[in-house]
Amino acid sequence: MAHHTRNWALAGVVGAVYLLGSIVLVIGVTRYRDSKSFAPLDYKSPQHVLNPIVHPGDKLIVEAYKCNTSDKPVAVSPPSTGTNTIIRNLDTNELIPSGQPRIDVAVRDPGCPLLHFENTLPPLAPGRYWSEGIDLATEGVNVQRQAWHTEPFEVTDH
Repeated sequence: MAHHTRNWALAGVVGAVYLLGSIVLVIGVTRYRDSKSFAPLDYKSPQHVLNPIVHPGDKLIVEAYKCNTSDKPVAVSPPSTGTNTIIRNLDTNELIPSGQPRIDVAVRDPGCPLLHFENTLPPLAPGRYWSEGIDLATEGVNVQRQAWHTEPFEVTDH
């Protein structure tokens, strides 16, 4: 009789472990699926440069669609580096920090507005460049990295 009771106890433990493991698996798969489906930002690249020929010290004027495709506002911030904008020299591939470090969080409302930006350029040698960066959208533990870049522009000293 003791042997029979031990088998039932063992079967109960195995059943409980199986049930607990199944619950953990379902929760894990659901969280993974939900985190992969968090992608509210849709930025159209390249962003349009309104003054494609600039001189050192000029501002780069850009218009860009920064879309939030979800049905609710989304918090958007720069990566942990503190700035979301760099300038890439298209001739040498050199990366040049641009702008002041940002620690603020913007809110992107649902929709697809056309936004205008005036970006002060760092000192640049004559050449071809574009501006690029990354915005992070966050919702709880979910994060989306949305890269963007502008059309090429030319810096000239003439």
